[in-house]
Amino acid sequence: MSESDYWSVLLLRGVLISGAAVAYWAFRRFVLGRDTKLIDGRKGLLVTLLFAIGVTSFIYSIFNTDAANTVFILAFNSVFAALLSWAIYGERPSRTTLLVIPATILGVVLIIGSGLGAGNWKGDLAALVAAFFIAFALVVSRSSRRDMRYAAALGSIGPAVIALPIVAGTGLQSEAPIWLVVNGALVIPVALICLAAAPMFVAAPIVAFGYLLETVFTPVWVWLIFGERPTTAALLGGLVILAALGVQAFDETGGRRRRARQPAERV
Repeated sequence: MSESDYWSVLLLRGVLISGAAVAYWAFRRFVLGRDTKLIDGRKGLLVTLLFAIGVTSFIYSIFNTDAANTVFILAFNSVFAALLSWAIYGERPSRTTLLVIPATILGVVLIIGSGLGAGNWKGDLAALVAAFFIAFALVVSRSSRRDMRYAAALGSIGPAVIALPIVAGTGLQSEAPIWLVVNGALVIPVALICLAAAPMFVAAPIVAFGYLLETVFTPVWVWLIFGERPTTAALLGGLVILAALGVQAFDETGGRRRRARQPAERV
């Protein structure tokens, strides 16, 4: 994406991702006979809007800060998910979650602080906005108990509509359009559909923990392939976030196993 214009990326990704989602929905509905909705009610519209804001903020962040900073801050969405679930639906976080929140905030402050010196603070803040709205979308999806697997992908069409008149004036600007097509037509749609479907089966904070894997691997690949080394402060902040969320994930999954064993023990 770094070899392409911001508006060109918004347009291509939006058209390809939403198009792939619609094609998959049509296949399931008309070929397999599955009665599923593209957007399920008002909550479906809300989830689509939240993902649209999250996607736009994410792409802006990629263009305006280091990739490592973006994914480290995105990992904060599990904390956002826990707090939003508590504030909106009364799902009180565990004590471990409440204890790791200050550590994750410290990590984000370290990363954004490093961005102030490097001039990347706008991109860092955009990543924080993306983390919030993605977490919000996951929480709403979980509460609806409905199939929202297409909402995340369809959220990309809004930014594409905004980008269309701009690209129409400047022309499509990309040095690697093939990679954008592969990314937008295959990789991202599959990932977004899985992400949006996951809250039907597990709690939103658990879904957000999946970002931990991306957070671990993305900075390494970008560093090895493109030589984009994160600053020392950003690395330290990222490690603080990873350690805190790792503790949170371990406690959450351990608690779920304990609750699952309790009925059997009573019998």
